[in-house]
Amino acid sequence: MLVTLNKQGKSEDHKYLDHWLDENTFHWQSQNATTPESAKGRSIIDHQKNGWQIHLFVRESKLNQGTAAPFVYHGTVNYVRHESSAPMSVTLALQSEGGEH
Repeated sequence: MLVTLNKQGKSEDHKYLDHWLDENTFHWQSQNATTPESAKGRSIIDHQKNGWQIHLFVRESKLNQGTAAPFVYHGTVNYVRHESSAPMSVTLALQSEGGEH
C-alpha cells in the first residue's frame, strides 16, 4: 500500500483522509468507488484469511525539492475495522517495525 499524506494540488474527490491515529495505527481511506463488497474492499478485509500481507509505505508529499519524494516502509499492517463505503475508511494496525513516522 503506497500512501501520500499531503494531498495538496489534488481535486476534492481525491483528497483521501490518510493519517496516523497513533504510533501503531494507521487510518487509510480507499478510492471513492471502493466498497466493502467490491473485490478491492474484500482484498483488504480478508487479507489475513487469504494468506496475504499488506505492506505499508508512506510519504509526506508527492515531491521533495522538485523530484519524486521517496516512500518510507513502515512494515506490514493488519486490517482492524472499516467504516462507511465508497470510500471505505479502514483502520490498520502495524505488525512489524519499519521506518519512522
